[in-house]
Amino acid sequence: MTLTLPLDYPRNPFRFGSGNYLTYERLTYGPATGLELSKYSLSHTRRISDLKEKLPQFGWTVDSKKISKDPVIYEYFLIRIKEEAA
Repeated sequence: MTLTLPLDYPRNPFRFGSGNYLTYERLTYGPATGLELSKYSLSHTRRISDLKEKLPQFGWTVDSKKISKDPVIYEYFLIRIKEEAA
């Protein structure tokens, strides 16, 4: 899989050094598992929720997909929100 990163991610809107800041920064480099994100914040699911609340105003959100069933592992990634047709 080749990962092409857009250059137009919004500037990090979170307080420098916070769990939200570190989680967002990590996701700008590509998909990450919950285990990897827990290195930046023990409550990575709360951080993902915070990102989902804040990023839509910039046209982005966080999405996830299950990559393993046993053990259950999710991968999180940033995606652009599609604009609805008028």
